[in-house]
Amino acid sequence: GYKVLADDICVIKPCPENETCAAPAFPAFKLWEDTLLELGKNPASYNRPRYVLPKYRVPVLEHFHSGMLPIKKIYLLYPYNEQDIKITPLTGMHKFNTFRNQTYKRRYIKFLGTEQDYFKDASAVVSKIPIEKVNRPIRPFKLNKLIDMLEEDFLK
Repeated sequence: GYKVLADDICVIKPCPENETCAAPAFPAFKLWEDTLLELGKNPASYNRPRYVLPKYRVPVLEHFHSGMLPIKKIYLLYPYNEQDIKITPLTGMHKFNTFRNQTYKRRYIKFLGTEQDYFKDASAVVSKIPIEKVNRPIRPFKLNKLIDMLEEDFLK
């Protein structure tokens, strides 16, 4: 399989060769209970980072990549109540606003007075990197099909 760089939170920054890179984060996934069950794992074997959510921390030390890597594409996963998996490229202001809405602790940007820098940096990322919205059915889960479709899309 592939190495893991980050789960849902990572630092994005410029790197050599005029590329945009993702920095490694914590070597664990936070997986929903249905994902663990789909993988044949017992949720009781894992810790919950927040007890208000049925998510579990799954260590991935042996599959962790500890260096920065260039970002080729960003996928945003959304469960929904349809049966098919849809991958939709985002464009224009919708692409920018969706990326901005994914920014962790965005309210601190204003507090720190770095709004102009953030806008410039976010605009540079959005202009260079494809961002795709991935809708996946809640039930049935279709994990293997989701993996196959993402891999096929990424390798295009």
